[in-house]
Amino acid sequence: MAPKPAPLAPVNKILWDPNNYLDWSLQVKTKLTDQQLWDIVEGTNEPPKAENDEAAFKAWSEKNAMALQVIRYSCGWPFYSAIGKITSAKIAWDTLAAICALYKTSFIDLNMVSMSAPTAAGFKRLEDVDNYMDWSIQVKTKLTDRQLWDIVEGTDELLKAKTEEAASQAWSEKNAMALGVIRYSCGGRFCWAIEMITSARIAWHTLAAICRLPISSYKDAVVASCGFTKLQKFY
Repeated sequence: MAPKPAPLAPVNKILWDPNNYLDWSLQVKTKLTDQQLWDIVEGTNEPPKAENDEAAFKAWSEKNAMALQVIRYSCGWPFYSAIGKITSAKIAWDTLAAICALYKTSFIDLNMVSMSAPTAAGFKRLEDVDNYMDWSIQVKTKLTDRQLWDIVEGTDELLKAKTEEAASQAWSEKNAMALGVIRYSCGGRFCWAIEMITSARIAWHTLAAICRLPISSYKDAVVASCGFTKLQKFY
């Protein structure tokens, strides 16, 4: 049976904050199940390949696109931004779960406070070069706790992933989750600076490079970004 079309407003609750993740996830799971799309998210088997079974691949691709649409359209910013480049509904779902597990006690309602205000746990988004060191230590700790830091730090897994299909899929999933965490923890202009980057490792090193610039260069970059001019590479 063909899946039903995905609505633009799939759930009553929009995911704005890690504290409403549980309610949100239950509603989205119910909606996806009702539309016969949940198997795309919870499936453990690899997606079918077009060269092996074109019909199965087409059916899977259509369901994946609809499931991903439901998930994306039920996310508020910055969650939408965190999964904006992800093309797999399963990886998008797992990324949101990872972010909310990490930050449930680290962030309070972002709509009620300044984006740079400290949270109950003392954590700040990366809004300015002055809090880069504290931010990097805390994010590194959280990525390490979730066994995602090797994606940022290592090169061996990436080299292995290029030659082994199973390793490639595992690396891609972990990279997407690590990148989602990094994006979510960045404030406006820093989020823009890494918006088009698809590698967690490159995103991490890009932020490090920006924050280690001379203050005068950083201020010039801020002025440029506020004027909707693309940030230039400084390294």
